[in-house]
Amino acid sequence: MTRSTACRQRRGAPAILAVGLLGLLSCHSAFLASFKRSRELAASTIARGSVDKDKAKSDAESLVEMGKGLKKMARDPRPRGGKRVGTEVWFDATLPLPLGLRLDEAPSGDMVGVSEVYEDSNAEAYNRAVLAETDTEKQKNWIQPGDRLRAVNGKTVSTQDDAVTLLTAQEPGETITLSLSRDIRGALTVVFPEPARSVVVYPKSKLRDAAKMAGHEVEICPEDGGCKGTCWHTCDSTGDIYQLCIDECTASVRPSSTVKQRLSVAENFNDMMGVYNEENTWDNTEPLVLRPCPEIANQFFNPHVGLWYYDTGRYRVQCDEEGCLVFEEGEVQGKLIPDDEEDESNDWLVAELPDAGTIRIRRKASGFFDNWEEMESQFKNTGSDEWTDILTSRKTDEATARILDNLT
Repeated sequence: MTRSTACRQRRGAPAILAVGLLGLLSCHSAFLASFKRSRELAASTIARGSVDKDKAKSDAESLVEMGKGLKKMARDPRPRGGKRVGTEVWFDATLPLPLGLRLDEAPSGDMVGVSEVYEDSNAEAYNRAVLAETDTEKQKNWIQPGDRLRAVNGKTVSTQDDAVTLLTAQEPGETITLSLSRDIRGALTVVFPEPARSVVVYPKSKLRDAAKMAGHEVEICPEDGGCKGTCWHTCDSTGDIYQLCIDECTASVRPSSTVKQRLSVAENFNDMMGVYNEENTWDNTEPLVLRPCPEIANQFFNPHVGLWYYDTGRYRVQCDEEGCLVFEEGEVQGKLIPDDEEDESNDWLVAELPDAGTIRIRRKASGFFDNWEEMESQFKNTGSDEWTDILTSRKTDEATARILDNLT
């Protein structure tokens, strides 16, 4: 086996490596001491007011990252079977030769990293299997550009020559174990539903661009029409909703955690420290797995959806997983459909309620000064052709409904 076929590498190509500032700190006490020293430095820097503001902001941002790293080490010290070391995660990957990885040497000549995972390779097959695993006990870390290669079969790797020598000593088809590390503030892997492929992007990359790279079609909302929810995606593991049509929707920021960038508007050190307590960034020790969520968008945008309260009771209208409206009152429920799709003036939605009858509802036109959202409904018993008188309900929430229940 030749050196080129073993790794499919190009000597001298730029290394895609990001070595964390604290990557070599494995001692928890040393990490904590460094964090405290940096906090004191940032506080004094801002208090003096005589230094460059950009430098002060940079120091504060580093402090925030250190704080997050400390919290994550305590909460999740072994993500996907790896091990957190400072702001890095160290892990092993076992797969057969040939790997299908492009390995490049750092300009300093003392580090080797992954620059590319080739398509239709053993490494790509390994990644697909790892990223598809849903059993948390079996989940492993995948391989992505920017990962540093530390050892092959337990033998340390510092240069390209080290890697080539160790890999060419094995026969094609043999299984080897790679020891790698990843800066958790570096590139992220984003996964969209098949047939799209997973992509690796920079933390500040727009997710709509990531979707395009992955071959995942997204219906972007028109700029002048406001967001209609067609671009909404969700991460089921966190419940976050990503609005892909806006520029601020990037790979590293969890949209449900923070809306404003407090670092840029903070007036004092205490405001900046507030960021330390927020989990507002995505940790790349996990892939960001996104799927379209029309059922959630419909819940938000459809004017019929909600809890509707009337004098003697309440009912709920919500969307099912297919995005269809469902009427529910007590133990009775039915799917709502247009009463007459051909008659544009007929805005009633009708639902058949098993063993009860038929319900129909429509939004009530509100007056100019009326802030209440109101719904009209009529009921027809099974076997009857007569609708009851129109009943008007008002939209409310669970807490208000409970208060109203106690008053009646």
